[in-house]
Amino acid sequence: MPSDSAALAKTESLSTTKLAWLHTPKAGTSFANVLIAWKCPHMLGFMEKEKRAMAHRFCSKHAHDCEVAQSLCSSHTPIMSDEDEYNMTAIHNWNRQQGSFVGMLRKPMQRHMSGFIDNQLMSTFGVDVVHGHYKNPLDYAQANEGCATKLITGLPCSDKYKADIGMVPKAIQRLDTGFAFIGLTEEWALSVCLFHTMFGGECSAHEFNNVRPGHAHQKEYDLAQFKGWTDPYDSIVYDHAKSMFWSNVARYDVSWETCRLGVCKEAEKFF
Repeated sequence: MPSDSAALAKTESLSTTKLAWLHTPKAGTSFANVLIAWKCPHMLGFMEKEKRAMAHRFCSKHAHDCEVAQSLCSSHTPIMSDEDEYNMTAIHNWNRQQGSFVGMLRKPMQRHMSGFIDNQLMSTFGVDVVHGHYKNPLDYAQANEGCATKLITGLPCSDKYKADIGMVPKAIQRLDTGFAFIGLTEEWALSVCLFHTMFGGECSAHEFNNVRPGHAHQKEYDLAQFKGWTDPYDSIVYDHAKSMFWSNVARYDVSWETCRLGVCKEAEKFF
């Protein structure tokens, strides 16, 4: 285990004024609590008092008394750039916030299945869904393919907008140059620990709660109904994000043992 001084030496800086949480639908509303625990630990539990749009409502109510609250507004919105005719009503501005994006990614087919089961939610705040409901998971997934890829490259995540293979290199480039942190929902505990190892603060048990489980939530869904089909865009982007995550786990010497004895010692039961 690295010494305290070694751990401090590796702590990165992350601007709270530029901080932007990219929240892909069905990929971890609970990550908002990681950000709250980081800078406003006294406010943990406040977000769960909201019944719908938890993070957005927390942002609206606490923008003046929690320095990371602004990053939780309309987190399903895409990363826009000045070239995309960015306007001040947009939440995520690539030109202004590059290097300060954070977020969790989820295995694409698990996310699609979760979206199908959970009232088929796969949309961006304020953007129409064209077809809405689909008769089976495969139809739904194919209509909503590339959700994360679209969000990262500037398009809303809904069946109104379509991804194409040309978006994939741009999404990967933005992950490499614009994201300060990428976690994986299936590695939630290590992701929380990695975040605190990189940026400071200690883990709270609250960060390990699933504050918004979907209908019939399962850790891993049976994917047989997809008949072997995989998301042609998000699968590539996810694999790149996964590589980034494990690279940082190694770089910052994060393990179940170092987490349990280090920044997550107050939440050791999760390790």
